[in-house]
Amino acid sequence: MDKEILTVLLVEDEDAHVEIVRRAFRDHYLLEVRLKVAGTLREARKYMDEILPDLVVLDMELPDGSGLDLLPGNKEDIKYPIVVMTSHGDEKMAVEALKLGALDYIVKSEDVLVEMPRIAGRSIREWSNITKRKEAEESLKNAAKEWQRTFDSTSDIIFIQDGDYNITRVNKACANMVGSSPEELIGRKCYRVFHKSDKPLPECPFYDVKRDGKSHSMMLDKTVFGMPVALTVSPLLDDEANVVGAIQVAKDITEIIAAEDKIKETAEVKSKFVSTVSHELRTPLTAIRESIDIALEETLKGGDHSPEEFLNLAKKNVDRLTRLIDDVLDFQKIDAGKMGFNVDKNDINEVVREVYQTLLPLTKEKGLKCEIKLNGAILGISFDRDKITQVIMNIASNAIKFTEKGSIEFITDLEGDNAIRVSIKDTGVGIAEEDMPRLFNRFEQIGRKNDRKTGGTGLGLAISKELIREHKGKIWAESTPGEGSTFHFVLPIEEKRG
Repeated sequence: MDKEILTVLLVEDEDAHVEIVRRAFRDHYLLEVRLKVAGTLREARKYMDEILPDLVVLDMELPDGSGLDLLPGNKEDIKYPIVVMTSHGDEKMAVEALKLGALDYIVKSEDVLVEMPRIAGRSIREWSNITKRKEAEESLKNAAKEWQRTFDSTSDIIFIQDGDYNITRVNKACANMVGSSPEELIGRKCYRVFHKSDKPLPECPFYDVKRDGKSHSMMLDKTVFGMPVALTVSPLLDDEANVVGAIQVAKDITEIIAAEDKIKETAEVKSKFVSTVSHELRTPLTAIRESIDIALEETLKGGDHSPEEFLNLAKKNVDRLTRLIDDVLDFQKIDAGKMGFNVDKNDINEVVREVYQTLLPLTKEKGLKCEIKLNGAILGISFDRDKITQVIMNIASNAIKFTEKGSIEFITDLEGDNAIRVSIKDTGVGIAEEDMPRLFNRFEQIGRKNDRKTGGTGLGLAISKELIREHKGKIWAESTPGEGSTFHFVLPIEEKRG
């Protein structure tokens, strides 16, 4: 049988005792020991620095001091087992040695020294067991810390309860949500903490968990946890598979609900888009076809009516169709984030004047007074000329469309120290207060759900809002039903669009 090789440091200054121990180890049939001997504290410290012995046997009375001086001071700092040797009747020093970190003590005598191999084997085995136990405890402690870190790091609200609804553990997210420390929540009834109730709610999933031992889930609105959550309650089972508690996990689903709402909104927009565009395209196409049919008939039959009248009508509807298609294309570009901008120094007064002159014939045709008031102090600013022209044209066209008498007024002015304002004022039908929040929504045709005479995709103002937003500006409207409306937008003078 192979012998176990051990390194033992014997701190002993009496040669006779050293020889007894050396002989005892040498003659032992199972242990092979490399015995290192130190006769003083100084020599012992030197050996302790150079080697890591499997065992230290330490005499308490040495020429240069007490063996107690070699002890670490507590058992946590000890690196190897130390057995101290005391004189007969010196139990007080033995107790002191144990307090300072010694593993065991023996009363020194020749009979005891002869048994040193047995004492060494027993001490090393005991030390091995202690070390393994410490390692196991440390491993469990680290695992518990890791579990707690994971438990606390998740943003989900988690708590553990026993079978009587008493909270036994909570994570930080849960404690923060109710404004308490985890320690303050332990032992409290979960229905009192979260529902402010004196008893469990009838719909509590834990009833079902206790009944069938399976996980159950439910959705809760923000009244319980301050946000909408998906709550999952999973059973805690004992060794006999009996439900003794539960783990409750509440996951914030605010973003999920927002995404679902966005999908729903997109589907509604798509449906409204198809419905609106199909209707608006069909109307001018029908008018174009009928105008051309009549013009052809008049030409072929030589009728009393000039074909020119019907061809002009067809042209107007072609123009209307072009505007509708342009709106749809702009809408798609904005939605896809592909709308290009050509920003350069421009004169806003010049742009407003061009739109005014373009629409002047239309206002005269309707018998409307058209006025323009431009602030000459406004200098050139940076903007996309075509896009801002489109915005002014959209607003002004709407103003003319919904004004049967009175006037249309184009105004420019300074807005504070770093912006200009463009306003278009009409004396038309106005906008109801309840319609104002929806004014710049896509496909909204405010106040005329059952009246399609004015036509349009309902995209003009929505597109205008996005174009102004891209210029880091703001657009809004003021209105009094029956008296008219004023649409304003502002653009920054300085370059603050990064």
